[in-house]
Amino acid sequence: AGPPAWRRGGAGGLAGAAAAAAGLLAPGPGGGAGAISGGGDGFTSSSKEGLDFSGQNLTKVDFTKNLCKGTIFKGAKLRGVSFFAALAENADFEGADLSFADLEQGNFTKASFRDAVLEGAEVSAARFPGADLTGSDWTDVLMRKDVLKLLCDNPTATGVNSKTGVDTRESLACFTLE
Repeated sequence: AGPPAWRRGGAGGLAGAAAAAAGLLAPGPGGGAGAISGGGDGFTSSSKEGLDFSGQNLTKVDFTKNLCKGTIFKGAKLRGVSFFAALAENADFEGADLSFADLEQGNFTKASFRDAVLEGAEVSAARFPGADLTGSDWTDVLMRKDVLKLLCDNPTATGVNSKTGVDTRESLACFTLE
């Protein structure tokens, strides 16, 4: 079959590949760091470290096994998105809609889920040490009892979600551990 198109040169060469890749990036607010502007699922197993996706509709993006350390998802629509086995330490999901998202086996150490909606999300074997859970809604999230205990023991598992009006501890069903 020969070398890949980007190595052969011509219109389909490296310049074409660079132009196509540039089309995936859009300047961030204020002309800052670029952010991927949704669409397709071609971002599996790559780095989104430190990017700003604030307020974007990312419902068709796949973050499976992505490096998302310090990535900002404030107010983003992430409904049904996969963060399976993602490394999202210090990521900011404040006010994001993560309903029905797949967070299984993800590392969300010190991530902010402040006022996020995670209704129906999958979180088996996900890790949330030091995460900010203030005002987050975990309604109908199925999880292992050890994950539930760690979330309920988190001192920030307090407050009421501003969008759904649901109490964080009640949505987690912390009462089942008493």
